[in-house]
Amino acid sequence: MDQSVFAQFESAGLDPTFDDHMPILGFATRETGEVHPITDTICVVNGEKSADITARSIPELFAGTRKAPNLEGDIPDHYLKFLAVIERTAVDYCHISRVIERDVEFERLYSLLARRPAGRDANPLFSYLQAAVRIYMSLNDVSAAEFDAVVRRLARAARRRADGPASRNYIQNVMEYL
Repeated sequence: MDQSVFAQFESAGLDPTFDDHMPILGFATRETGEVHPITDTICVVNGEKSADITARSIPELFAGTRKAPNLEGDIPDHYLKFLAVIERTAVDYCHISRVIERDVEFERLYSLLARRPAGRDANPLFSYLQAAVRIYMSLNDVSAAEFDAVVRRLARAARRRADGPASRNYIQNVMEYL
């Protein structure tokens, strides 16, 4: 958790609890409509308000040593919000970029995020997934084990829904319930 991000949210009039509105990331696009990666500042839209937020890297935000529960069955609410922030960002990216990523790409990006949470990737979506995690973890205590469990669950979800190299079942399923 990062108190400076709480302060940034409050000074912008944004709800840091996600109770009223799930935060949405603002997407940076070029004149061609192509989405480009997030760098240091993350635009957060919450209801009618928005703010540019500066958040630390994922490894810097790991808090405590809490073990993650098994996320295969019923998922506790705390983890549902974490999953929803990430998946909402994935859906928004697909809408904004007009690129519906394949299941294998989601699995690759989530696996990369678990292995290298502060890494880089050529796919701009990776930086937005990182940004969603950074915002959530700035406002909630999340241990390294919890982070790993959540992100690996997303990778497994993408892998399980794949029915071939071109399938887009994972994100289409997410789009249906978000």
